[in-house]
Parts: sequence; structure tokens; C-alpha cells
Amino acid sequence: MPSPSPSPSPSPAPAPAPAPAPVAPLTERERVLLRELPFHQSVADIDRKHNVSPNTVKTYLRNIYQKLEDTDRTRAVTIAQERGLL
Repeated sequence: MPSPSPSPSPSPAPAPAPAPAPVAPLTERERVLLRELPFHQSVADIDRKHNVSPNTVKTYLRNIYQKLEDTDRTRAVTIAQERGLL
């Protein structure tokens, strides 16, 4: 008489998805410029409003995108809203 085969053990529950990586903190100036992004202004509009050079605005935007882990302005706004930054 064959011995009964052991019942298969249940599969372990899948591991939970990892939490999003913590966002590098934005500087005060980056937070100020982040608040301009939902208005779809040009770099020139932003630089005039804040009395800085276009290259300064571009540098801040590049840093914001890097910290939010995206390169698209619209997506960066969405990410910032999801994370409570806007």
C-alpha cells in the first residue's frame, strides 16, 4: 500500500511591495519653484518672476526632477502632489 503523499504546504504569502524610496529633501528655493510648476510657465516666466537667471531656474528644476525621480514636468507635479509636497 503506497503511503499517502503529504498535502502540499500552502505557498508563502508574497512579500509586500517595497515602500517608495524616501525623497531627498527639497531646499526652500526648490520648494518655491516647485509651486510654479503646476502653472506651466516657461523658464523665462519663472526667472523673471523670481529675479534669477534662466540657468538658475534650469538648475533648480533639474534638482527637483532628480529628487522626485522623474524628468517630466507634468509627472513631477503629480509625484509632488502624491507625496504631499504641493
